Amino acid sequence: MVGCAPEGGQPQRQPPHGHPYTPRMRKRHLLFEILQTVALTVIAYYLLMTFVTQPFRVEQTSMQNSFQPGEYVMVDKITPRITGFHRGDVVIFRPPESWPSSSDGTPYIKRVIGLPGETIVLGPEGLTVDGTRVDEPYVYREGGDDVEDLTSWTLGPDERSEEHTSELQ
Repeated sequence: MVGCAPEGGQPQRQPPHGHPYTPRMRKRHLLFEILQTVALTVIAYYLLMTFVTQPFRVEQTSMQNSFQPGEYVMVDKITPRITGFHRGDVVIFRPPESWPSSSDGTPYIKRVIGLPGETIVLGPEGLTVDGTRVDEPYVYREGGDDVEDLTSWTLGPDERSEEHTSELQ
């Protein structure tokens, strides 16, 4: 008969029920799982920071009261690639090396107020784009609403290969 003990002998041993791994194999499997999880986490982090989003620390006071120095902002890298930039968007960029304040490598955080080909005028009446007044509820003026000097900027077409993309009139 199958599975019966031979006469006068020991019964046949059945494999123990339970996990098929030995303790040593379980440790190796656990180590592999941990390494795999860490590697996938590092890859996901790299892909997110490179292509999707990136944190920046605000280090300038030019965007008060929207952003305070020391705050962190997350930058969306996908939307501008799809839709481009629009008036009112907040952008972060590293200034060209030819700018005087670029030596420390601090990124600039600024708001888009004009697009290529538009004439921007900042004067006592506020900001106008191509002669139309623009409401800027986000503007913070430390000394009040008075703007002493009339300043006009004409933005040309996108000339990224040029050193300057705007002219002061």
